[in-house]
Amino acid sequence: MKFIRWIGPVLLFCFAGLGRAQEYQAAKSPLVGQCIQKQNLLAEPKMDASILGGYRSGQKVLITGKQGDWFEIYTSNGKGWLLSNQVKVIEVYRGKMPKPKQTQKAPRKKKSIPVQDRSPKTPRKKVDQPFSLGLTGYSAFAGKSFYNHLRSGLDGCYYVGPDGCVGFLVEGIFIRGQYLQLGPTFRYHFPHNQFNLFTPRVHVGLMYYSFDHSGDDGNSVGAHLALEASRQVMSLGKHPLFINAKVGADIMFFMVDQVRIPVGGGFSLLTRF
Repeated sequence: MKFIRWIGPVLLFCFAGLGRAQEYQAAKSPLVGQCIQKQNLLAEPKMDASILGGYRSGQKVLITGKQGDWFEIYTSNGKGWLLSNQVKVIEVYRGKMPKPKQTQKAPRKKKSIPVQDRSPKTPRKKVDQPFSLGLTGYSAFAGKSFYNHLRSGLDGCYYVGPDGCVGFLVEGIFIRGQYLQLGPTFRYHFPHNQFNLFTPRVHVGLMYYSFDHSGDDGNSVGAHLALEASRQVMSLGKHPLFINAKVGADIMFFMVDQVRIPVGGGFSLLTRF
């Protein structure tokens, strides 16, 4: 009789528990659980996952899902995972889901618009003694449709950089006829690290020509082209003295069908200041 007296409540409790478990399983709402012992909330359903936080024994949790032996736990900062055998299901959660904490959004970075580089330009290297002036002598000894002659004059230049200068050239003769050429020029110094004896240069000028010799006379425009080699020979105080050798040609345009090209060579003596 005592056995029958005790078996009834036990069976009733078991069937009541089974009904409660089926109710939880069928429920679509989250469940309320209670931690059986102190444990860590993990970021993933595996033992070696990173720890998000911790729960003490008896603390209630909100269960929103299950994966294998793990309960998905909803928190104000997101979700985590607890072992299902460490959480006791109490009831179905009937309330509204709590809203997660809103983390302060980082201010949006404005897209950087590329702008033109406004960094200061490298200042042009200052040239010591930028002016050049000297006497020239030139011999035209061959060429197309022109006579042999000797001429002399002035050669001036202003160095806009260490390797180039702009200037003028004036040359002429006034014995046994007349000859005059003048115009702006440009001179470029080639890098001369491998030239120990001289500095190679190119000399180009836009010229006006006028001549009168033995009945042959004319006026024209043209170009003076020359290759030069310069070398410092001495100094006059603070002013260096250079000797400059060159070979060149003058291209004189008279008419569409008439071009004269006297060629020759010469020397000049220049100083810088």
